[in-house]
Amino acid sequence: MPSIVAYPSKNDTILVGESAKDMIRPIENIVYDSKRFIGRQWNDESVQSDIKDWRFKVVDKNGKPHVQITRNEKEKLISAEEISSEILKAMKLIAKNYLNEDVTHAVITIPANFRQRQKVETIKAAKLAGLNVLKLINEPTAAAIAYGFQNEVDKIVLVYDFGGGTFDVSILKCKGSTYFRCLGNAGHMHLGGQDIDKILVAYVIEEHLKTNPKRFRKDHPLYRRRLEEVCRKQKEVLSFNEGPVAITVEMGTEDSDVIDVKLTRKKFNELILKTVKGTLDYVDKAMMRASLDVNDIDQVLLVGGSTRIPLVRELLTEKFGNDKICAKIHSDQAVALGAAIVAASFQNDSSVELTMLESIPLSLGYSMRDDFFNIVIQRGETYPNVWESVSGTSYDNQTAVDVCLYEGERMISSLNHKIGEIHLDLQDRMERRGYPIKYIYEIDSNGILNVTVVEQATGHQAQLRIRYDGSGHTEDDVENIIYEAEKHLREDKDFVKLWCERHNFEDKIHTKKRKVEAQLTESLKAEALKVVNKYLRWSNNLPKPISLYSRKLEEFNGEIDKFFRTTTE
Repeated sequence: MPSIVAYPSKNDTILVGESAKDMIRPIENIVYDSKRFIGRQWNDESVQSDIKDWRFKVVDKNGKPHVQITRNEKEKLISAEEISSEILKAMKLIAKNYLNEDVTHAVITIPANFRQRQKVETIKAAKLAGLNVLKLINEPTAAAIAYGFQNEVDKIVLVYDFGGGTFDVSILKCKGSTYFRCLGNAGHMHLGGQDIDKILVAYVIEEHLKTNPKRFRKDHPLYRRRLEEVCRKQKEVLSFNEGPVAITVEMGTEDSDVIDVKLTRKKFNELILKTVKGTLDYVDKAMMRASLDVNDIDQVLLVGGSTRIPLVRELLTEKFGNDKICAKIHSDQAVALGAAIVAASFQNDSSVELTMLESIPLSLGYSMRDDFFNIVIQRGETYPNVWESVSGTSYDNQTAVDVCLYEGERMISSLNHKIGEIHLDLQDRMERRGYPIKYIYEIDSNGILNVTVVEQATGHQAQLRIRYDGSGHTEDDVENIIYEAEKHLREDKDFVKLWCERHNFEDKIHTKKRKVEAQLTESLKAEALKVVNKYLRWSNNLPKPISLYSRKLEEFNGEIDKFFRTTTE
């Protein structure tokens, strides 16, 4: 069923799937691509880029993108999770009619590179549809489960998932039909069959304009929609025969208003070669992250409608060999079948027992002083799992703990994605680092992060709140985030060295401060603490270069030691 939702201009029933695709007007009330902006912020670069191509209007509401539609002559704003919920409601109704009973629980598949906000908003969409989410499962993992359930073999399986809107590569270790562990993944949230459609549309327009330079209404969404639909259908035809096929669309009343362009499979392959070859770069990245090469892969599963394109299969066969390309599982049904197997495992009388260890796409951690990103959970760690750590308070008589949580690969917090924050008022007051605070990081079976901060002495605690802070992100695709981190690796290492040097410098200052407070007379103590505070103020703004700290520490020791010599004279 196409993930399209149409809102008729009157108070008629909301349409989903094929019926939504068939609705002609109002075209701005026909919404698609909700997966591309669910869990995104309004200012995210990907949202701003996609807005240029969408035929529906998207506006900002509280930092989140909302679709603006008109019903009963009134404007209404609809969020991505509300749009997704309509699709889930339709699927729920189909299941109810088939089973002849109410459906209240679901296993939902998501792209492997979905981040924290996207997962949380997907669960919200399910709740709006009246569904309790038993599990969120990555689409490639679901496909591997379907394969393992049918074959029951111990193999390293590469899942090449080329769908309509996203592209994922995951490598999994499969043991029989019950154990599935993700070894590495890669992918792109903005690469799919519809991007190939765009290439065809651009080519057809270019060819048409060669003979009819003034005869295409680029600003007319209905004409463009017709052209996109014809290109999509003829793309599918070329997947099964060599062509040529005719891409013919009426754009007006005159003969010159008719687009009529011939396309062969050979030309089609030329147009999409760069895009399809680009997917192999992600295959290589996934193997690198799994510390594997082509010879280690036992089977390649082709998932998603775009894998029916002959060029895709040709390039994968060239890379892995024909024997490794698996044709035993339906490319369109593999993910759904895997999800159904997972759902069956939740039944009380089920004989299906599954162990699924999936991996997080980006590192998770929290911001420390001066924007330092302290990574707690490294990218690629498997879940479900729990991580715990204990640290002291940051300064004397601290009254509260504020933790800002991020996901990303840069060592500078603000260059990563903020996912939430925790505020905990402390009930006791202690000296710096003398009061233990416990941090519990849990990634549940859905891949969602839950963080609890506990004041150990009292048991007082607070938990993570995921929120939209209104800040946009230049790089919000996982692969781009990783690439940027690699490009700025030296810069980040220098920042970490500087931060750690300042940290050690202040630790030594505070050690002397304790000695001052314990050993000096009141009159000397007051003067000595002025010296201590002078050097702490100096280090507060993370001064550069790193060589300054050793020199400043010598100066400090020289000044502070005079007070102790005075007490012995």
